[in-house]
Amino acid sequence: MKKFNFKVFKEDSKLTTGVGFCTKTTHYRGETVKLQIWDFSGEERFKLLLSSYVKGWNGAMIIYDVANSKTLKDIFEWIEILRN
Repeated sequence: MKKFNFKVFKEDSKLTTGVGFCTKTTHYRGETVKLQIWDFSGEERFKLLLSSYVKGWNGAMIIYDVANSKTLKDIFEWIEILRN
């Protein structure tokens, strides 16, 4: 989230604890778009909250850790939650 929004990446960054949030204004196809970026950290307890956060959403980005196969497997569950 910090890399995308602030163009800053630190290898010693701590994992998100809880839910992280930021906004970013960008331009797409001649339109100004304000993005709300939520980092749910992949924690099980936040899966229940996700549906209330994504009401009225227009898109989602699910990111996983290529060095951790469990995060790839979890993507399908996150997608199902978003679809419902």
